[in-house]
Amino acid sequence: MSTQTKSNKSETFSVKEEKEVDNKEVIEKDKKEFKGVKKKEKEKIVSNIKENEDESDDENQIEELSSDSDYDWTPYSKRPEWKGVEPIPQNNNEPMICPIDYSREFKEIMEYFRFVLENNEISERAFELTFEVISYVPGHYSAWWYRRILIEKLNKDLMEEMEFLKKYVFGVQKNYQLWQHRKCIADRFNDGKYEKEFSKIALYKDAKNLHAWSYRIWSIQRFNLWDGELKFVERMLQIDSRNNSAWTYRKFIVTMAGEIEENLKLAINECTFALEKLAIAANNEAAWVYLKHWILKTNFEECQKIEKKVIEINKKKHHCFFPDEFLIFIYEKILKKENYLQKALQFAQLLKIKDPIRKKFWCYKIFCLKKLIN
Repeated sequence: MSTQTKSNKSETFSVKEEKEVDNKEVIEKDKKEFKGVKKKEKEKIVSNIKENEDESDDENQIEELSSDSDYDWTPYSKRPEWKGVEPIPQNNNEPMICPIDYSREFKEIMEYFRFVLENNEISERAFELTFEVISYVPGHYSAWWYRRILIEKLNKDLMEEMEFLKKYVFGVQKNYQLWQHRKCIADRFNDGKYEKEFSKIALYKDAKNLHAWSYRIWSIQRFNLWDGELKFVERMLQIDSRNNSAWTYRKFIVTMAGEIEENLKLAINECTFALEKLAIAANNEAAWVYLKHWILKTNFEECQKIEKKVIEINKKKHHCFFPDEFLIFIYEKILKKENYLQKALQFAQLLKIKDPIRKKFWCYKIFCLKKLIN
């Protein structure tokens, strides 16, 4: 056996020994941690284990419910308020190659819901049934639609429905039907004092929820709730300066609330705001798009000032190609003079290397710029 082989074996054994030592240390550590667990917590763990063992042994207590049922559900056929009703089963005229394995609860709920729809039933039990349908299928638009009809016909308390939606939104906040339902209820309620809070709750949970942003746009227009919206969107951009939805909302607020989209001062202010964010994160594409929008509304002098600031940002961020792309944009669209077009050509040639994924695009851009210069 060679000396090299021996050394390799000894190294292997030493690694194994180290692993064994590490494993022993981990086991000892776990034992100490378990000993440190409070007595009450130990008793709770033991009691849970015993309960699970009792449940598995006692087969007589197991009900014939579907695996996804996690609550004590009473079949509609056994509910006194639905006595005498003949549920309508799903009509499958043709044999299915791969039938959907619905749970027993879901099948029965939908059969009774078909009965309600077929008979245009207006009752309290039908209203409660819509909740069960929505609980199983939050996107069931017919259930939401029929629920609104029942709210109107039964003269239900709109405030109670709004409170229900406020709690329900946490589970299905990206459900379009829920937001449309809330919109219809709020419109009938004719008071927007709860609507900003409602969308804010959803946005704090998921700042990129398109439904929540769309609803907020609708509600502030419908109820004239413009006050404080600029501060709100600034907070959202402080949390995440790359949030495209927040930048779009800011543009909407600034434009609609002021009604002065073409105003030079407004454009300069918004360009300054975007540049402040870009000084922190130069690879923030959302801010660059926002800056492009507002710089088109400035004049030649302001554009030159912004150019200098972007060049400063570009010096600090060598691996980011967004500043280069932006400079090409202003040279081509705003400044347009030959010396600026030459600069644009240089940046395009640079981006052909820095941005290889869009190499063919930059080759095309180079071709277009050369055509403009000549």
